[in-house]
Amino acid sequence: MAKWLIFMIALTGCASDGLLRAKDYQLARKQLADDQPALALAEFPNRGERNGFLTTIEKGYLGLLSGQADPKPLVKISDQLENREVIKVSQELGTFFYNESEDGYLPAEHEVIFLHLLAGYSFASRGDFEGARIEAQRSAELLQGHYSERTGDFDDPGLRLLLAGLWLYCDEWEHARVDLRRAYEMDSRLRWAKDAAEKSEPPSHLHIVLAGIGPEPKWNPNSTKAALTGLNSLEFKISPLSLEPLSLTGENGPSILIKSPLSTENWYKRHQLRNHEIRDLVEGSRYFTKVAGKGAVTGSGLVATKLVSGAIVIIGITAAVVIVGGAIYLLAEAGAGSAGDVPTLLTSMGLGIGGYALSSASKFNRDSTKALTEDWNETMDPAPTYRYLRFLPDAIFGSLTPRENAWLIDDWSRRVSPFVHLESKKHRSKVYLYFTPRLH
Repeated sequence: MAKWLIFMIALTGCASDGLLRAKDYQLARKQLADDQPALALAEFPNRGERNGFLTTIEKGYLGLLSGQADPKPLVKISDQLENREVIKVSQELGTFFYNESEDGYLPAEHEVIFLHLLAGYSFASRGDFEGARIEAQRSAELLQGHYSERTGDFDDPGLRLLLAGLWLYCDEWEHARVDLRRAYEMDSRLRWAKDAAEKSEPPSHLHIVLAGIGPEPKWNPNSTKAALTGLNSLEFKISPLSLEPLSLTGENGPSILIKSPLSTENWYKRHQLRNHEIRDLVEGSRYFTKVAGKGAVTGSGLVATKLVSGAIVIIGITAAVVIVGGAIYLLAEAGAGSAGDVPTLLTSMGLGIGGYALSSASKFNRDSTKALTEDWNETMDPAPTYRYLRFLPDAIFGSLTPRENAWLIDDWSRRVSPFVHLESKKHRSKVYLYFTPRLH
């Protein structure tokens, strides 16, 4: 047991003041919940993770919602991500490929796809057809890509609907038809999408509604393993109100009810599943070796490599994940069997396990002393420090209702005008994007 104790303490580096926590987002989240995206952007935390992957997209999204779209930072982050070395994690049962962001974050599939869609709509809102088309193509390639032999490919009807809107604006109706048809295949309630895809001419109007401000994770550990790994015990709950039908109306004609909301809950489940896969690989390893330069790991279990100029370089995966892997075996040796055993054992060890999922290896030893002395609840609960893309909608609605000057009736009985109004050059198809927080 002593060897594991030394191993665990040496690798502990879970807390860093450079990374934002849930509490840092409280003011911005409150403003967005009050349907004030411009104020949410003004209240966005200005410390930590500046120009990072997550904060750039979060600010970019708030900027788009508030009429302050700027695609340049989004494109810069996208280019950085594509230029980073691919991280390959392999074990006997499967192989996984991930791109690490500049700040050490390993984005989930929906986060990278949303980045390109957001950049595309930001270009579109500025009348840049070519920029929008490039980002639409990048999104399409990712939605059709292969991700993991164990977790399977990733696809999502909500993202398909957003991509179809971007293609429609770019006068690429054939591409839009593919995405509408695929959205229907994943959710048979989208009959309107299938009907539209069967027509040779594009629709005159497409309305897309982004509802909700995104879920916050809650910690609900029910076993030793769940308490230790943290990620197994997180729950993301989509607001039921976000899934209620919406009313679209206008100056002429009756109001129309928009049904069949596309929940984004699967995005967060997939995010955790992918994190679990990496963690499980580490958990299955009896040891861990970190090499600063070129090298090799022998034996069975985990192998993590980066492809750098054709050479294989051994790397660390994450502080939180590796610590969890060692702790599982330490607990097994100690005979701990329930979640209630964890506080006593780890407190006696002086061990802090943070919830920073998938932080880069370079942060392994940062602030280790502080991590060892952090408060138990904040240290063990991964929710406050879980890294993921915030503010995304809880649900996405779509409608082909041919309405000019249309608006939504929100939950405060107010008119909600689209925050983006696009028109294609050739077919003059119109694409409208609306936002409603739907929390009251």
